[in-house]
Amino acid sequence: MKVIYFMLIAAFMLSSCSSPDDNELPIPATGIIVENALVSEPPITEDMHNKEFVIQTDSLNIFNLEVSFDDGVTYEPIDFSKYTLLGKYVPGSGCEVIYSRNATRDDEAKKVSYEIKADQYGVCDCSHPSMNWVLIPKIPEDYNVVFSVELI
Repeated sequence: MKVIYFMLIAAFMLSSCSSPDDNELPIPATGIIVENALVSEPPITEDMHNKEFVIQTDSLNIFNLEVSFDDGVTYEPIDFSKYTLLGKYVPGSGCEVIYSRNATRDDEAKKVSYEIKADQYGVCDCSHPSMNWVLIPKIPEDYNVVFSVELI
């Protein structure tokens, strides 16, 4: 009887921690973020953990990220003459995590602020990390990018 009870609890826990693909969730994006751009999501590796990325050229695109402008039907190389790619690892946890993203540009201060808010729901012992890749219009090389994360 204990074995059956244990198996039921294990099955419930495994099913309650299903991690939806970050690309399948609606991602609230505001500010200068290119709204219809869906950046490919390769598996998150140790090289990405706790890091921030400002990718301005093909040679810096070490993860070979691509972009879709048609809801993921087709992907194409990112045109770095038009766009800058930002990414920040966030180790969301709980039963579900909804990420909100906002990027603003301050030309006077030569700065871009990229703010990520992770709304974490439930008490599940699950991990829902995201690299929070977003495409923004091309910024000059001398701009500073400031990343901030709020975990709720």
